[in-house]
Amino acid sequence: MIGQLIIRAYQNDLNAAWDAVVANSVNGTFIHKRDFMEYHGDRFQECSLIFFLDEQAVAIFPAEKSSGKVFSYRGLTYAGWIMTERIQGELLSQMIGDTLQYFKINGFQSLEIRSVPDFFCLGSQVELTRVLNQSKPQLVHTGIFYATPLPFQVSDRGRKWGRKKALSQDLKVIESLDFDGFWTKVLEPHLLEKFKNKPVHSLNEISFLKDCFPENIKLFPVYLNEEMIAGTVLFIHAQVVHTQYIATNAKGRELRALDLLFDVILNRYNRDKSYLSLGTSLDARTGKSIAGLVQWKESLGAKRFEVPVFLWEF
Repeated sequence: MIGQLIIRAYQNDLNAAWDAVVANSVNGTFIHKRDFMEYHGDRFQECSLIFFLDEQAVAIFPAEKSSGKVFSYRGLTYAGWIMTERIQGELLSQMIGDTLQYFKINGFQSLEIRSVPDFFCLGSQVELTRVLNQSKPQLVHTGIFYATPLPFQVSDRGRKWGRKKALSQDLKVIESLDFDGFWTKVLEPHLLEKFKNKPVHSLNEISFLKDCFPENIKLFPVYLNEEMIAGTVLFIHAQVVHTQYIATNAKGRELRALDLLFDVILNRYNRDKSYLSLGTSLDARTGKSIAGLVQWKESLGAKRFEVPVFLWEF
């Protein structure tokens, strides 16, 4: 006989229980922990849920509300139901059904979720996907993430030539804590020039998150002598190293700094991780795929992973 799941609306006194679920989950990452979610909590009206079985927290549902609608927490790239191994079979069906009923009886018009990409997960999401489809949601969008299965050795001739050119100019890749320098001298000018955009995180926000998660957030710049000319900010997960930001200035492009940078990153994480995540390849202004960016990621061995966005209307 299975137990009865109990749903509770998240409150601050459930912080430890929430983080314990993330730490023991099959599909959660450190971005689902409370310190990460709350760095920008003033931007969202949170309505997250936490599920208990036999008085133990076994699943969470990061969510926020706007204009009578509920969304899988949009301050996170991906979320949905984050669960431990105890959520299987009938409990899984019960959890999803109870979630939909909870928001319906509380007067919400709809629920939209963005699931965790499979390559981030320590366990299979096949059963979760099956139960979600059985609940008959609308498929409103399919996101495309790019990730390279590791280990991987670059074979693209252009990338290999670029690495040699960078080395011939004595470029160096050195882990650094100089987020200030990277943000102001490389990242912000790069995003403004290329995409008329700004980083998702302000300098203060990424500095706060680095303090909260010092082993999960790392900066690897490329230097020409003492000058920072390129770099990447990595989010380090259990089996995935994710490139949160990649940027270079004109000098870095000329000297092929990124070719050297990703040779170093691949060599560093080839043995310890299962995937190098390179994110999406969309132009934020148009929502369309950037062909040149896709080609560059594929030259680093990236494969396409589809991530559905589901909608239920009540």
